[in-house]
Amino acid sequence: MMSGLQVQHKPNAHESAVYKDIFPLYRKLSRQFAEIFDELNRLQKKINQEKNVVN
Repeated sequence: MMSGLQVQHKPNAHESAVYKDIFPLYRKLSRQFAEIFDELNRLQKKINQEKNVVN
């Protein structure tokens, strides 16, 4: 048993190409989801403020 040692997986050429293609898409989608959730939070706050005005 090798405690504390971890075997590093070295990606082969195909894996490297896949990561190279997917990573920019992943980053772009992450940014878009962040913008969507920011907008949803903003709208939720606006709705809550309007509810408070009505009450």
